[in-house]
Amino acid sequence: MPATTFVDKGYKGHGVDPGRTAVLISGTRRLSKMLKRDLRRRAPIEPELGHMKSDELLGRNFLKGVVGDAQNVILSGAGHNMRKILAHLMALLRLFMGEPRKAIETLVTLLEAEAAPQQALVAA
Repeated sequence: MPATTFVDKGYKGHGVDPGRTAVLISGTRRLSKMLKRDLRRRAPIEPELGHMKSDELLGRNFLKGVVGDAQNVILSGAGHNMRKILAHLMALLRLFMGEPRKAIETLVTLLEAEAAPQQALVAA
């Protein structure tokens, strides 16, 4: 059981004993600098989970039981990471094959896709 749990504003609760874990709802109360830092560390992960839910079928689980839930998350994360690695390798291959313009275009699109969620957080 975790000692501290960070949740979004829409969290309704799951019947966890408040004495066992501290549930911190983001944006609802004054937090210390360390807790705010922890919330900022969590923020870049949220868009990745959104992409995994829409692109890698994380939202729908066809595997049975708790073990199936864990396997679905691991396989979805592995597929997401493999797609990123393959895109970087494709850019590197284009660079070695003498297509530097296409390699740079590929890397720029990758960097823009990764930086877009962080820019949205800075603007908010």
